Amino acid sequence: MATWTDVRNYLHGNYRVDTDNGDFVKMLFHFQDGRSQFIYVRYAENNGGAGFATVESPIGELRKVDLVVLLREVEKLVCGGLSLVGGMVTLRHAVPLEDMSVEEFEYPLHAIAGSADELERRVSFVDAH
Repeated sequence: MATWTDVRNYLHGNYRVDTDNGDFVKMLFHFQDGRSQFIYVRYAENNGGAGFATVESPIGELRKVDLVVLLREVEKLVCGGLSLVGGMVTLRHAVPLEDMSVEEFEYPLHAIAGSADELERRVSFVDAH
């Protein structure tokens, strides 16, 4: 994979995509324990114009999350950082598109989904997707 179109085609070929508006793909991952987690994959560019695929998942509403506990939990993660989208705290990771391999995309995709679900369970106590 090396382009945003390649990423979108890969997602459509390997996952159930709920929404695709061109620069934004939304999927719902299901876990064996019955929980689920929305995953948002977006196209983004850095200040230099390089293309990235961002992988993001909600953790909980800002007003309902203990940020100190959340920050301590995120410190343990290898993949992802916190972001605020509207009133939702999310876990986000960005992968450069240039010369990206499937493995360089798959690992963060699953790591963000699983980590966001676990963080959601620990700090917001709901399955908000």
